[in-house]
Amino acid sequence: MNALNRNIEVNEILAVNRDIHKPEYQTTEWLLFVAKGGFGMLDHTIGSAIFGYYLADGEECRREGYDFDPALTAAIQNNLAREYHAVKTNPDHEIGLWRFENIEPETWRKAVELVLQSYL
Repeated sequence: MNALNRNIEVNEILAVNRDIHKPEYQTTEWLLFVAKGGFGMLDHTIGSAIFGYYLADGEECRREGYDFDPALTAAIQNNLAREYHAVKTNPDHEIGLWRFENIEPETWRKAVELVLQSYL
């Protein structure tokens, strides 16, 4: 069970709710989480654990399915899809056109590369 009310794919990039972090970690940069496993990735299970890591620093941890922000996750995934399409149609595209303002370019590049690897 999770806040997105759908199944979550392995390596899917999600956005953690801002209010569960300390103030210094509430920027979008620190909210990007890569899901790796757990019963919380399935919307029809009782379990809510989602294991993965934060994209900004690679810290592995467990989050609960209700820790994620559906609206911000959708916005980030939409922008990642735009980057993916731009790279696929133009190999010279410089990644970062649809980067969120509070995300460092290197972290955004990691996110786009993860998406590219997942769908090749």
